[in-house]
Amino acid sequence: MNKNSISIDLASDRDRIVHYLRSRLVGPVNGQDEFLPGKDQPHSYHYLMGAIFPQGTGIKDIEESEDTDSSAEDPIALAYQMKPASLGLSFFFMSDSEEPEITVRVSAAVYSHQSEESGNPSGWKRVLLTQKSEGDDFTLSFRNRSKTGLLSGHVDLVSNWRKLGNGYLVTVSLINAHHASGGRPDPEKILHQVWMRCEGKNGSIGAYPSPNRYSWDAEEEDLALIYQNKKTYAIGHGCAAVWPVREQQQIATYVETSFIPSYEVAPVTTEIATVYELDDERVLSLQYLADSRVEWSTKAAALRSFISKYELWIEEQDSYPIPAGLEAAAVRVSGRLHEVKRRMLKGLAYLSENFNARECFRVANLAMLMQMVHSSKEYSGELRDANSFQYVAPEYSEERHSKYRWRPFQLAFQLLTIESIANSNSEEREIADLIWFPTGGGKTEAYLSVAAFELFYRRKMYGDAGGGTAIMLRYTLRLLTAQQFQRAAALICACEVIRDVDPGEWGTEAFTLGLWVGGATTPNQISNDSDDSPGALQKYQYLREQPKPENPFQLAQCPWCGSRIVPERYSENPDSYGIKVSHSSFGFFCPTATCTFHGHIPVQVIDDALYQNPPSFLIGTIDKFARLAWIDQPASFFTGGNEKRRPPSLILQDELHLISGPLGTISGLYESAIDVVIQQLGGKPKYIAATATIRRAGDQVKKLYARKCAVFPPSGMTAEDSFFSREELPSKERPGRLYIGVMGQYHTPVTSLVHTSAALAQAPIDVPLSTEAKDGYWTQVIFHNSLRELGKTMTMSLDDIPERAAVIANDKGNSRRLSPVELSANISSSDIPEVLENLKVSRGKDGAIDCLPCTNMFSVGVDVKRLGLILMNGQPKTTSEYIQASSRVGRDRIPGLVVAFYPNNKARDRSQYESFIPYHQALYRAVEPTSVTPYALPSMERALHAALVIACRYSAGLSGNNGARNFDPSDPQIRDCIEALRSRMMSAESDDASTQEEISGYLDTCVTAWKQEAEASSHGSKQLYYDSKGNKGFQPLIKHYQPGSPIKPSVPWATLNSMRNVDGDCKIYIWGEH
Repeated sequence: MNKNSISIDLASDRDRIVHYLRSRLVGPVNGQDEFLPGKDQPHSYHYLMGAIFPQGTGIKDIEESEDTDSSAEDPIALAYQMKPASLGLSFFFMSDSEEPEITVRVSAAVYSHQSEESGNPSGWKRVLLTQKSEGDDFTLSFRNRSKTGLLSGHVDLVSNWRKLGNGYLVTVSLINAHHASGGRPDPEKILHQVWMRCEGKNGSIGAYPSPNRYSWDAEEEDLALIYQNKKTYAIGHGCAAVWPVREQQQIATYVETSFIPSYEVAPVTTEIATVYELDDERVLSLQYLADSRVEWSTKAAALRSFISKYELWIEEQDSYPIPAGLEAAAVRVSGRLHEVKRRMLKGLAYLSENFNARECFRVANLAMLMQMVHSSKEYSGELRDANSFQYVAPEYSEERHSKYRWRPFQLAFQLLTIESIANSNSEEREIADLIWFPTGGGKTEAYLSVAAFELFYRRKMYGDAGGGTAIMLRYTLRLLTAQQFQRAAALICACEVIRDVDPGEWGTEAFTLGLWVGGATTPNQISNDSDDSPGALQKYQYLREQPKPENPFQLAQCPWCGSRIVPERYSENPDSYGIKVSHSSFGFFCPTATCTFHGHIPVQVIDDALYQNPPSFLIGTIDKFARLAWIDQPASFFTGGNEKRRPPSLILQDELHLISGPLGTISGLYESAIDVVIQQLGGKPKYIAATATIRRAGDQVKKLYARKCAVFPPSGMTAEDSFFSREELPSKERPGRLYIGVMGQYHTPVTSLVHTSAALAQAPIDVPLSTEAKDGYWTQVIFHNSLRELGKTMTMSLDDIPERAAVIANDKGNSRRLSPVELSANISSSDIPEVLENLKVSRGKDGAIDCLPCTNMFSVGVDVKRLGLILMNGQPKTTSEYIQASSRVGRDRIPGLVVAFYPNNKARDRSQYESFIPYHQALYRAVEPTSVTPYALPSMERALHAALVIACRYSAGLSGNNGARNFDPSDPQIRDCIEALRSRMMSAESDDASTQEEISGYLDTCVTAWKQEAEASSHGSKQLYYDSKGNKGFQPLIKHYQPGSPIKPSVPWATLNSMRNVDGDCKIYIWGEH
C-alpha cells in the first residue's frame, strides 16, 4: 500500500467518525425510516440537537452547574429558559431586479408515537416531511416576505429585508408553526433534523458587510488585505451557517443551516512552490552546509540563488491586484518583504566577508545535524532501558542522514539574523526578531540554530571570556520547559562533542545546559534535610528506595542515546541510576556503558550547582527571574561566577503570546532590570522571540523589551502565501485539521457534554476504522478553561459518559469504559514526564491513556504524534489558546479532529457557534491583541522597586545582603545604573511623554526612599539589609509580597518572590440591587 492510499484511508476514517457523531447527536441513527423503541421521547433521550419546538415550550429541570448558578431572576439566565422554536440565516443578497427574490428549500421530520399492538413494540416512528434533495422550493421576496403552513402545516417561513447599498440584508427564519399548551409541547409536533437552504432566484449572495473600515488602524487594514479571500457569506441564528467554499470566490451559490458545522483548515506546506524551485537543492541540506570540504564560494552561490527565488516571489507580490482602499496596507506589506530580503543579503555578505562567522555557521549546522540525528527514534527519540542495546556512534556524513534538511524559513532566519547576532554594532542589534510561524512548523529548530551559532562564535571571538552563560531562554509554563529542555539538551551534547574534539579551537570550558525553575519542578538545593523542601541528595536517597522510581530531576533520558536516567523498577546497582550526587555536587551520566556520555551528561538542574558553574545555555521559567531581587547567586549567570566571562548575548523568549496580561505587565519591569544589568556589564544582548499566535506584536515587544519588532516571515498580499509557508487545498491525500462545532440547544451544558464525549468515546468501537486510525482517535483529549470544569469531567468520565456510551453503542455489551488521566496544575511536576510518555503509548498497551481531561498546560509544548482527537469544552478565553490547544492533534499522519463544544448558556460561545465558518476560516485574524502595561501606576507600585534593586545589586556594586546599606545615589557607579534604568524604562514608552514623567517620578520616589533608609542605617542601631530573614535587629529593604497587602512606596517594599500569581483578586459591591 503506497503512502497516498494510506492517507486516503485515514481521511476517510475521520469522515466516518464525524458521520457517527452526527447520527448520534442529530439523527437519524437507523436511516430515514427509523423506529426508536421505548417510551423515551427522541428529543429528551436520543438526540441532543437539531430540533425546533412548538412556540412557547419551556425548559424544565435545568441541571445545576457552574454555568447556571445565578439567580433565577437573572435576565441573562432567563434568555435560555425557552426551548428553540426557530432557526434562521442572515445574508447579503445582491439583485438589480425591482422585485428581488430568493428561493428557500426546507426539510424536517417528526416522530409519531406508536402504541404496543399486534405484537409490535411501542416506540417512535420517524416520519419524513421533506427530504433535502426532493424538498419543495419556496419563493420569498422583498414584497412577499413570508409563507405559512408549509410541510403539512408544520412550518412557517418569515423573512426580513433591509436595504443596504446595492443589495439587501436578508434574514430568513424557519419557525415551528405549532404552539405549546401551557409550556408543554406535543412530542409529535417537535420538528427534528431541521434544515434550510437559501439561494438567489434573480440575484446572488455576496460577502456579508464588514465593520466600517474607517475605524480600522494600520494593523487592521493589513489584516483586511491579507485575508481578502476569506469572506463571510452568512450568519446563523440558533444554528451555524455554511456555504460551498471555492478559491477566491466572490459570491456564494447558496447558504444553508447546519447543527454540526465543519471547517477543514487548509494544510500548510513549508516547501517552496514549484515555480520557484531551487537551482541547488543541496542548500537546504545540513550535511552540505556542515561539510568543510565544500568551498564557501560554492555554498555562497547556492545561498544567493536561494535568496533570488524569494526576490522573484516579492516581485510577483508587488504586482498583485489590491482591493480599493487598501493601497496603504499593500505598501506596508511590500516594505516588510523587501526589508527581509535586504537583511538576508546582508547576512550572506557578512558570512562571505568574515571567516570566523562562516566557520561558526558551518559548525552550528554540524551541531544541528547531530542534534536531529540523536533526536530521532534511532537514538533519544525513543525512551529505552539502559544497556539494553549497543550504542554505536553514527557517521553523520552517511547517505541515510541526508534526509535532515532545513525548512526554507529556518535557513532564511539564519541568514536574516546572523549579522545582528555576530556584530554587536549592527543596526539590527536593537531589533527584536519574532519568529511567527504555525504551531508545529519548526520554530524551535530555527532559534536553536542561531543559538548554536552564538555559542561557537563567542568562543571563537573571545576565547575563555566567551564562556559562561551566553544564552538565556525563557518559557512561561513548566510543561513547555520540560519538553523543550530535552531538545536543547541534545544540541548542547552535540556542541560538547565538537568542542571536545578540538579544545584548542573551542576552549576547555564545557558547553553545558541549565534548567532554572521553581523548587516544585526540581530541587533548588543540592542538600537540604527539610521535609518541606528536600534537597537533591535527599530526593535521590528516597528515589533509590522506591519500588517504581519516579524521577524528580526532569531529565528523563540521555539526550544522546535515549537511555532511561532512572530505571522503571528498583535496582540494587547504583550505576542503573544516571545520577551522581553528594553533599556538595550533583550531576547526570548515561547509565548505558557504551554511550558517549556515560561519564557525564553536560546538563544541570539544581540551582546551587548552576550558580557554582553557570551553564552556557540557561533555560528557565520567566517567573523564576523574580528571585533576582532576593539573592546574589544568579549573578554568576551574568558574570561567569569565579571566572570572568562576558554577560549573556542572546535572549530567547518562546511562546511570546503568553507574556501578556498581568504576567506580561509585571515581567516587563523585570525585563528592564535584566537588560540594564547586561548593558552595565558591557553587553548588548540580541533579542529573539517566537510564537504561533499574536496580534499587535510591535506594541508588546516595545513594552517588554524597549525594542522595535520585526516579524518573520512576513505575510505576502494574502494569508495563503508567505513564500516560506503556503496553504494547500485540503484533499483526501493531504487532509487539513477538521474543526466541527457542537451546541446542545435544548439540553444543559452538562448533559450536552456527556452526550458528545460519549459519542466520541464509542466511535472507535462502533465505526470500522483502520488500526492506525482506531489508535489515533482512541485517546480523547478534553480541554477545559478552568480546574473546576476539569474536576466535573474527571467524575463524569467514570460514570455518566460510560453510561451514555452504553446507551448509544451498537453492541450494548461492547461499550466504552474510561480511565481518565489528568494533565493540569493539580499534578506534580515529577508526574508530568510520565503522563507525556504514556500519551505516546498505543491503545491496548500498558499505560495507554484513553481520556485526558486537561487545562492550558496541554496547549503549548506537547508534541505527541499519535493524537488525533480533542474535545474543546467551551471556547477558551483567547483565540490564541484555542489555536495552540487544537493544534496539538493531527501533527503527523493521523488527520486532526477538533470538536468545539459550546455551552448554550454562554453568549460568547453561542456567537462563536453561529459564526463557526467565518471564525475558523480566518483563525489567526481573530487572535486578540495582547495587553501589556508595565508602566501603569499599579504595576510600578508592584514591581518597579524590584527592578531598581536588581539593577543596583547586580551591576552597581551593591551585592551581598548587606549591600543595601551602601546605596548612595551620588556614587558615580550607582548614579549611572539608576540613569540607565530610567532611560531603559522610558524608551519602552517613547511615544507617551506623560507616562515617561510618571516613570521618572516613581523611580525618583523609590530612590529617595532607599536613600533615606541607607542614611538612617549608617547613623542608627538597625542595619539595612535587603532581606532581614526574620532578624528583628535588621531593617529589611524588601519583604515578601502577600496577596491583598497594601502597596506603598515606603520601605520595606513588598516584593514578589515569583511571577506565577501576579494578578490579585478584587471584590465588587453592587448598590441598588435587592
